[in-house]
Amino acid sequence: MLPRQINLDKIKKYLMYIESDIQINNYCRFYDINIISESFCCDLLNKTFELNLENTNLFKRNQKAIDLVDKKRGIAIQITSEKSLSKIRETFEQYIDYGLDKLYPNLYIITLVKYNPSISEYIYKGNTFDVKNKVLDYRDYINILSNKYDNKKFMQLVEFLEKELEISNEQVTNQYIEELVFDVERSIKDAIVGNRLYPYNVKSCPELPVIDNILETLDSQYYCVISGEPGCGKSISAYQVGYKYYQKDWKVYRFLNNNKFDYNIFSKFQDRTILIIDDAQVLENFQIERIISNVNKNVRVIITITDAIVVQDDSVTYITNQESIKKLAEEYLNRKTELYPLLKEIDKDIDDRYMKDTIERRIEIASEQKTPWLFNFVLRGGWNKAKIDFKRIKERNESHI
Repeated sequence: MLPRQINLDKIKKYLMYIESDIQINNYCRFYDINIISESFCCDLLNKTFELNLENTNLFKRNQKAIDLVDKKRGIAIQITSEKSLSKIRETFEQYIDYGLDKLYPNLYIITLVKYNPSISEYIYKGNTFDVKNKVLDYRDYINILSNKYDNKKFMQLVEFLEKELEISNEQVTNQYIEELVFDVERSIKDAIVGNRLYPYNVKSCPELPVIDNILETLDSQYYCVISGEPGCGKSISAYQVGYKYYQKDWKVYRFLNNNKFDYNIFSKFQDRTILIIDDAQVLENFQIERIISNVNKNVRVIITITDAIVVQDDSVTYITNQESIKKLAEEYLNRKTELYPLLKEIDKDIDDRYMKDTIERRIEIASEQKTPWLFNFVLRGGWNKAKIDFKRIKERNESHI
């Protein structure tokens, strides 16, 4: 890999580390990290683009709408860890209402976490804010760097980030994986309402018949590829297998997808380890041959991938929608006492007293669907809610948009 690309990747990893740190702190309600980030971003942007940004709190405490300004260039910047349309609107409205557009004609909103706004522009009092090009996250920053600057600039920024953040290479690598301890357990409601399933769902969700095949393949080849249509149960099956190894005192990790797979991760593993790579089809540099070259008796890998990607390998275990639906129907019938209060909470129309929408009938109708997601959608009375939602949206102004 060229030095330019190496340094650009380092910058991206550091910024991802910051994003992860901010999300964790915000989750724990430690919001001081956002204030600290304003000063960090000020220094980083000045160093990158040779600006003269200042923190507005230095000359006006709690300045509305903006955090950083370059008076000479007329640039105003809002730094935020929120990724919501309401934050964009609030910022732009205050920016206009307080006349800041007269002082700083160029407003940018920088989100410290990944964000893809659902609109391209926002109009307020006849003023238009270019959301598409002026709401930026670290991916936009990386894109600008890669198209505008050379390796000399990248080296300066890497040096700045290393000094500012004091993050070791091991810490940067660690952000790509998460150790699973399976200490949190949630009910089967997550599956019924159609949520994506995670390690905390392994005990409540039914185990599909392919689990035995996956375990057998891992024992013989040390890796297994689970393939199937979206929503057929690939991810939860991978986590359930991981849990079985966890019960035998194996370390279990999952790779946190970030477009590219970091093959250096394997050097981290010292104990008996299972690594789960979920949704491998989104990884730009995914090469099953490179994965295979790193597995052994003590380091095993489970890969999930959609059946749209053809993998020519004997390790592939296929999950079909039919077998998943059959298993769900059997399991739900056996657990109908547990399911009844959940379904009644989700959909008020269920009423066993009058033999209307009984659980048995719902399971029978759900079993006729094409995918496990539709199975759960019908089971929870999804069409009833869809009709209510459509009616509510239809009554709103400009609903045609």
